[in-house]
Amino acid sequence: MSVYCEIIQDDLTPMLEQMNENIARNIARTMIPVVREMASYAMMIVPVRTGYLRSTIFAEILDNFTIIFGATAHYAAFVEYGTVKMAARPFIRPAIDSFQISLYEYCLKSIMAGL
Repeated sequence: MSVYCEIIQDDLTPMLEQMNENIARNIARTMIPVVREMASYAMMIVPVRTGYLRSTIFAEILDNFTIIFGATAHYAAFVEYGTVKMAARPFIRPAIDSFQISLYEYCLKSIMAGL
């Protein structure tokens, strides 16, 4: 089981999809450092016992407007959300929350530079 987060219902993506393809590529290119920082932050705050969970954290840009960010360890969801016997120790959601504004700012800068 892995943890996966996808923003499904946002207002920005439909508007961006109507833009010029060059602007869209520029947005994806400028988001790379933020996505890497987000993954690094998650690796810093994840609870570590053996290091396996930390080693499975990943972030990648699939296309111009889709970022896949999560952990592939089979127990990642149990750590992120908790269980009946274990309290949640989130590491994916705090990373997303911490870098959400930065992602929007980088998108805006890319759009403004392309206009």
